[in-house]
Amino acid sequence: MAKAENVRLIFGDDDYRVQAAVNETLQEWVPPEQRALGLETVAGGLDQSEAVREALDQCLEALLTPAFFGAIKTVWLRDVTFLEKHPALANDAVKDRLRRLAEWIADAHNQNVHLLVSASGIDKRTAFFIACKKTAQVKEYTVPSRPRDADKYAQQQLDGLLRQQNLRAAPSVRDRIIERAGVDTRQLANETQKLRAYLGQESVVPAELVDDLVSSSRQSIIWEFTDTVGQRDLAAALRVLRRLVFQKESPVRLLGVLDGFLRDLILYRHAVYRRWVRRSGSSGVTVVWDDLPPEIEQVFTECMDRDPRKANPYRMGILARTAASISMTRLLRWRELVVQTYRRMFSGNIPPERHLELMLLQMLGSATDRPDRGSRKKMQRA
Repeated sequence: MAKAENVRLIFGDDDYRVQAAVNETLQEWVPPEQRALGLETVAGGLDQSEAVREALDQCLEALLTPAFFGAIKTVWLRDVTFLEKHPALANDAVKDRLRRLAEWIADAHNQNVHLLVSASGIDKRTAFFIACKKTAQVKEYTVPSRPRDADKYAQQQLDGLLRQQNLRAAPSVRDRIIERAGVDTRQLANETQKLRAYLGQESVVPAELVDDLVSSSRQSIIWEFTDTVGQRDLAAALRVLRRLVFQKESPVRLLGVLDGFLRDLILYRHAVYRRWVRRSGSSGVTVVWDDLPPEIEQVFTECMDRDPRKANPYRMGILARTAASISMTRLLRWRELVVQTYRRMFSGNIPPERHLELMLLQMLGSATDRPDRGSRKKMQRA
């Protein structure tokens, strides 16, 4: 069955791509000079069931009211939040309006009214979505929930954004942009626009420009904190820690993040020693897991909350190289300091961030705290 050309559902948590698709649809259906009379907008970002019912009534009335002088009219049910996990979906009056809207959609072919629905998410079990899937044009822009899939999705979006800006970047540079900016498409779009403005007529993005120009997401700042610890750079670790505390990041959460980082390094230290990871890619900055014993394969698959093999490949490369440069003895001592710091945080009157600073001084402040002997060969092996 052919899809109705005059009904379009656009949804997903990638708000940048959703908005881009909405803008394209509006440009196609009702150009700016026609919107005064040809576009009727109904707000859908609502909390209360009564407000949702009223919005649906307004939408239905608009669909059934002809446009002036017989022209084509577009009704936009905008930024809907009540189509997924919303209390209003249990309300009988709301269910009745959604049923009537689904009936209109099912019979929408060749009508002189366009319907555009944009939403942050939708319950795909509802009769409304089933009617849209059967009759309307449905466009979904959702970021995958699995980290590895989210990284691939972000890479695809970044590639497209770089092409839009007539920019080229090596794979390692693209990985670094995503590491700093995160996987949010809107943030990636902002950063590619900044790169385009800075480079002028140049088209190649140099690696050194990424750290200077691309803004760090909060997650990448936390990664920066753990990485400075892995690099044993006390001054940088203290600087990033104070920045995160200033941004109201919980010291207890930061300690937990650091503990997870050290557990990852201990795992990768074992993996590097036993050659379970190897370099991959032309740049050699990423790694893959290989030749795991069956019992370790089973542990990764069945016993761990997150399989380390499904992490960001670029991030895995950083962890492998960092782990290869630090002895197991040192890593275990650091983790013991983390445990001691956690206990101290809940005793006495010293602010938690001061405990974190003291811990960093104990971990990184020794005058003899230099790269472990043989680390260069271990990093090359990783």
